[in-house]
Amino acid sequence: MKMPDMLTLIAGHTGPFCKTEGRVVSYPALTKAVQWNVAALEKLGFAHDREREGQPLLGLDIALGWRSVPVLLAAFALRVTVMPIDPGRNPRLAESQLAQTSPALTVHSQMIDEDGCMVNFPEVFPIWHQELADTAVLMYTSGTSGHPKGVMLTYDNLSCNAAAILGYLNLQSADCLYLLRPLTHASSLTGELLPALVRGCVLVMKSQDQPPLTAIREMAQTESTILCTTPTVAARLSHFANRYDLSSLRHLYVSGERLSASHFHRIQTGFSHARIGNAFGLTEASPRISCKRVIEDDADLDNVGTVLPDVQIRIVNDHGELLPDGERGHLQAAGPNIMKGYFRDPTATTARLQGGWLATGDIASIRDGELYVHGRADHMIVRAGINVDPLEIESWLLQLDEVEEAVVFGKLDTGDVRNGMRVHAWIVPQAAVKESELYDRILSHLTDSRLSIDHLVFKQELPKTSSGKQIRPNMNEGR
Repeated sequence: MKMPDMLTLIAGHTGPFCKTEGRVVSYPALTKAVQWNVAALEKLGFAHDREREGQPLLGLDIALGWRSVPVLLAAFALRVTVMPIDPGRNPRLAESQLAQTSPALTVHSQMIDEDGCMVNFPEVFPIWHQELADTAVLMYTSGTSGHPKGVMLTYDNLSCNAAAILGYLNLQSADCLYLLRPLTHASSLTGELLPALVRGCVLVMKSQDQPPLTAIREMAQTESTILCTTPTVAARLSHFANRYDLSSLRHLYVSGERLSASHFHRIQTGFSHARIGNAFGLTEASPRISCKRVIEDDADLDNVGTVLPDVQIRIVNDHGELLPDGERGHLQAAGPNIMKGYFRDPTATTARLQGGWLATGDIASIRDGELYVHGRADHMIVRAGINVDPLEIESWLLQLDEVEEAVVFGKLDTGDVRNGMRVHAWIVPQAAVKESELYDRILSHLTDSRLSIDHLVFKQELPKTSSGKQIRPNMNEGR
């Protein structure tokens, strides 16, 4: 299924599209808004031009909620690359995105009316970027160099992956999918939004200014049938699940981080009517690679199921040599879902993509035709499904004059396993600095929730090798 086919299917639905703030928006109303936005973008100079190489770039503030969808679909129709941003919750990342890319226009709340139609937009002069040719979305994710990278996902990446995801979601038009994660995540965009739109499902999108726990009440009120989130968030929600009637929820899929036995039991108890599935992927794979549709018990929670159609995987050792089934090694993936590359970063692209194979950065194995993911091969921290690069936090901390040295690492919260992986920071302050003052300064200046520190410890010195190289604690072992 190609992107134009998806857009045609979406335009043909006649039922309700979205339930939001006591209002029901229909698919015909969505289609009308999409058509309006196509005309608005064309008027601004974003019209598709086969004679020009590349594509223009459009920023999209996902705080718009459901109203971002008609803008997104209009951009898809015109072959305009969309870059979702979240300045409300991740201002530092949004600032970095805009600085790196300079989109011709960033659509925000003052440009969109209550029906999702673009209004009050300024005069702009779109620039066609050759490197964005055939790129549907530019999704930013933390890399290993301390700087977020723009992942270029093509129209075929999205449409092929969304079609394959439909195979395990088994969505029906009568389903109501609760969209908890923001559209800055590929899991939300490709893994939930697009499949639901193709099937003509009802969507409920959590408002950005609502606390996560209000989701439980809203799921009960809307009789939601499908929920996709991270194990950490699902485990937290499960604590309040018994307060409401959630018998309508038939399937809960977790992804974004490893599923622990404790999380599984909490989710299973809190959402007793729902079957629990475990999906695996990463932004660079659009994102989905595999899925275990139903988890029966906690016997082997590293099992993330069979790979999706057209996706290939292999396990290699440190030298790139193939390993037999059952042996642990580095996971690589290939297929129509694999990214085009990193925006304006050929070095990082070459390091990650070799011979058509994507190095995922995970330690995994294959047994009886199913994929098992055992942990990360690098230092990336996956907290509540969000990639947190320790180098990025260290870079920010070291910009403070009061900080002499800093090391950041992930560690499983053994005191309260509901919290999952936590971000720890060890800091060596300047000699004349009071720790209390430095602590207050860090809290007041760290406005980006993505980079928040869960545990901060002041040290006189940090561990180093004999050559003076800083030693990062091993997060997989939790030390």
